Amino acid sequence: MSALIRASIAMGFLLLAACGEVSSRVVDASVVTDGTIGTDGATDAPVDSPIDSPIDSPIDGPSARCGDGVINGADVCDDGTNNGMYGFCNVTCTALGPRCGDAIMNGPEACDSGANNGMYGFCNATCSALGARCGDGVMNGPEACDSGPNNGSYGFCNNACTALGPRCGDGVMNGPETCDSGTNNGMYGFCNNACTALGPRCGDGVTNGPEACDSGATNGQYGACNITCSALGPRCGDTVVNGPEVCDAGTVYSSSMPAGVCRPDCAGAVQQRLLNLSVNRVSPARGGVTGADAVCQADFGTAYRALAVDGRTRIASTTAFSGLGQVGWVLQPYTRYVSAETGLLVFITDHTRLLGAVNGVGVNLYNPIRTTDDGWGAWTGASPGWTSGPDCVDWSSILSTDNGLSCNATATTTTTFPNNNSMSNCAQLRHFFCVQQ
Repeated sequence: MSALIRASIAMGFLLLAACGEVSSRVVDASVVTDGTIGTDGATDAPVDSPIDSPIDSPIDGPSARCGDGVINGADVCDDGTNNGMYGFCNVTCTALGPRCGDAIMNGPEACDSGANNGMYGFCNATCSALGARCGDGVMNGPEACDSGPNNGSYGFCNNACTALGPRCGDGVMNGPETCDSGTNNGMYGFCNNACTALGPRCGDGVTNGPEACDSGATNGQYGACNITCSALGPRCGDTVVNGPEVCDAGTVYSSSMPAGVCRPDCAGAVQQRLLNLSVNRVSPARGGVTGADAVCQADFGTAYRALAVDGRTRIASTTAFSGLGQVGWVLQPYTRYVSAETGLLVFITDHTRLLGAVNGVGVNLYNPIRTTDDGWGAWTGASPGWTSGPDCVDWSSILSTDNGLSCNATATTTTTFPNNNSMSNCAQLRHFFCVQQ
């Protein structure tokens, strides 16, 4: 039988079987050869072969498998060709493969804290970096502070981010501190606010806080504040003789201090001395200021000296009325100077040792040294305020081209004594004021 005829018969059987008209048993396919009658006279027909089960060709298509990209059968996951790669299914489709969240650092991960990812102190949710934590410089989670890489260093947060670390104000001297009084920093008697030095206190030389005085390093010494800065210490004026004092009556300087009372500087009693005017007018050329002294001594005795300056060996004041820089000066402090002519008080000096000056300020004389003047006055060599001025070339010139300063014997005001703002040529004859020593 030809192949075409065999195929037609087979197709007919299939159609009949579909219509229920063909027996379920057919000739054994192994018997079927070419469809002709055998030598034994039997027909070559298949026996016992079901016609609905095609041979060698399954009708369901390819079977499901791991790697087809479809979750089926026993698959837990299936990412096809990505199976076994980071972030996909494993190669057997039985579980997820390496990934962020498996608590193993792999693939591109910087960290992996598993189920804790994204929580404080663990890896972030994408495993790309550490998450919020102590040391990231941001205060978060349970932190009290976070100074990043400075944690644990002086002046920053501690290493656990639970509290501020060593710092100025913690009451413990550490780091670069010289002191630390904690919450008292900056207050009187404690450390300053920067912990760099002691703050306002007794002994710093500045009167502050509850202090009555503060003499710094000399507190407790004579003439200074006491050691607690609560009051002045032993001193002249406390009416107790102590330290270098000769006496102490608590005397206060005034224009009426009597002779004999303890001086305001506690160095002895107030003395009284005479002021006079040399008898004759003389040339200023005396061979120096000591020659002027000789004029006074010739008239009134060896206890007298001339009230004159030369700017070198005899200086009354380097700045007006201050009494500073005195050299060989002839007046004494806290002394009553009286006119020899009238007996009237001319002036009482203070610590500046100047006639017509109190505490560095010019004041008028109480009375003149002389009530009358022959019109020529006296040589002084002193400018207003008792600073040194022209002195006829150190009291040695008689030339009219040289000059010297002088004043009227009756002068009492700061504008007329010890100089009335006039210059005299050295060819003239004048007196000298003479002071009892």
